[in-house]
Amino acid sequence: FDEKQMKEIRLGFKEGLTEEQVKIYAKPNLEWQNMYFVRLGLKEGFSAKQIKLLMKKGFDYDRLEQIYLGFKSGLTLEQVLVYAKREFTSSQMEQIRLGFERGLATEQMLAKEMKHKDEPISIDL
Repeated sequence: FDEKQMKEIRLGFKEGLTEEQVKIYAKPNLEWQNMYFVRLGLKEGFSAKQIKLLMKKGFDYDRLEQIYLGFKSGLTLEQVLVYAKREFTSSQMEQIRLGFERGLATEQMLAKEMKHKDEPISIDL
């Protein structure tokens, strides 16, 4: 474990997570930013499927933050999966998340995704 990973493990214990919970993310091959958002998700009571998505490799801090914020705001796993894709920038992910939070349907978000696949997504409300 590197220094940042160890910090996340220590914080988990300090913040009252159980040993079993800390073991979920205390893995040397898991990036510290994944550990950070898994730790926060465990504190929030996220489901196993939500935690699994936060452990997925290939997302940087900003993209993981959008996934976390979606779950924290009450979006379903299906809604978050619409934008939890590596080809989206964190800004695009944020726009899709905000669209869902404002009540847009999945079909509307998917239509915007396909229409603007190679350009930033902007949702006008």
